[in-house]
Amino acid sequence: MTDLVELLSLPAVQRCAVGLLIGSVSLPVVGVFIVGLDIIAVRFAVMHVALLGIAVGLITGLDPVLCGLVACALAGAGVAPLSRGPAGPSGAMGLLMTFAIAGALLLLSVSGVNATGAFELLWGSILATRVVDLVVLAVLAVVVHWLFWRRRRELGLVLFDRELALCSGVNADRLVLVLLVVIAVAIGGAIRLTGALLVDALTLLPALGARNLGHSLRSMVLWAIVLGLIGNTVGFFVALVLDQPLGPVLVLVAGTFTLLTYLVPKEPSMHAPRRALAATLLTLLTLALTACGSTDQTATGQTTAVADPPDGPVVVASTTWAGAFAKAAGAENVTVVAPATVPHPPDYDPKPSDLAAVASADYVLYAPFDSFAPRLRAAAGGNATMVELKLENTPAAIHSEVTRLGELFGTRARATQWLTTFDQRYAELSAQAKATAPQPIPMAVSHLFMGYWAEFAGLSVAGTFGPEPVTPGKLAELTALKPGVVLANSHLPNNPDIPGATTVELINFPGADLDLLGVFEENTKRLTAALSS
Repeated sequence: MTDLVELLSLPAVQRCAVGLLIGSVSLPVVGVFIVGLDIIAVRFAVMHVALLGIAVGLITGLDPVLCGLVACALAGAGVAPLSRGPAGPSGAMGLLMTFAIAGALLLLSVSGVNATGAFELLWGSILATRVVDLVVLAVLAVVVHWLFWRRRRELGLVLFDRELALCSGVNADRLVLVLLVVIAVAIGGAIRLTGALLVDALTLLPALGARNLGHSLRSMVLWAIVLGLIGNTVGFFVALVLDQPLGPVLVLVAGTFTLLTYLVPKEPSMHAPRRALAATLLTLLTLALTACGSTDQTATGQTTAVADPPDGPVVVASTTWAGAFAKAAGAENVTVVAPATVPHPPDYDPKPSDLAAVASADYVLYAPFDSFAPRLRAAAGGNATMVELKLENTPAAIHSEVTRLGELFGTRARATQWLTTFDQRYAELSAQAKATAPQPIPMAVSHLFMGYWAEFAGLSVAGTFGPEPVTPGKLAELTALKPGVVLANSHLPNNPDIPGATTVELINFPGADLDLLGVFEENTKRLTAALSS
């Protein structure tokens, strides 16, 4: 386990803690609004609306995040009139969600904007919290609490008895409009800052637990804040101690507290024992979970010995692919952020120890599609040099990047020696793959990121697909080419199934051994097996 004190000393972890604190005292109140309006699935609707706004921003050149928040506000205002229908707010949210995701995907497809970039802007990470993010959260907290404490009587009527609110002279329609706008903007901003999964831990779960413990709107809000503060505090320290991504751990811990509230008796005469029992359970669980992080020693009480690190620069690589380039260039002290077991490493959710590794690195290597790497570096601080790599498994790209890294690391001789071995082995493996190709050589269609493997195997590419999902029109176009081989990307889903063609699942990322030649050897096996059949 990574040393807890070391992690807590990192500015990024401290900003994360402050962000969780602000979110824990404000977003559970939004959760109470959501539960009262019975729009539990609002997160999904807002996420799709934010994606639509981001798509508009990318197309027009405006700030995509700002466009996403504006879209959320407009959607909240637009849903308010629809919520007066028989289906209520939940039905309006479902309609909004359907239209928003369809519109976003259509806009991205028509404009040619990379959908991956839009989704990357949508999925935030609490570990990459910036100062400006804390300011946004603080503003949201002020607005939410001002709205509740200023209008709590009217809110209580609107949330739990709309007809009574109307009879009492409350302008329910206007208040629902304000609530939906605040909810949409708060959820949209929280998704961008913390990621979609963590929003549930900060909003819905404390509110659901508070509904079991509170007997009035005021007590529900207070219980939601208490559950949010305790759950996120415990989850935060557990995630640091276990060195796991914060999102899943926080949701599991918050979910555990919520489940405990369902064990509390609900008879009206049991209010005092119910609150006492809940407080006792929460306190005991807090102490038990926090105690597990009070030491960083093994079960025997002995601290684990740490071997001396290898000589040379300290290199942190975003993925095993970038790490393999560093190893080929002669670097010996290489730490990989996204493990080899992740199916698509660019989608990796960083852990607390990744921040510590980046903060103490000399070089951080990443590819343009590794969106988490620059954010991780910016969040972790330190004096590491960011090195963007052109990751392609072609001789030209490998020679260029390995040579450049060898000069950066001061290991030019090792890099040259490795490249000599690579050239010899590449020629042998390429000849082996070409020798198994049938005659006449079949036509191939390839994933956009796998086209160079066709040249390696002596095939000619008639068409490409990806990285976006294959549309029916694209599938018809590829099928009309009558290819014999489909060079598919094993790291990404949605490879087309073309009748009469043999699909070869190829890899680009090496394993944990960071052996770049191993990628060529593995793909040679897969190509020869497919071509010989």
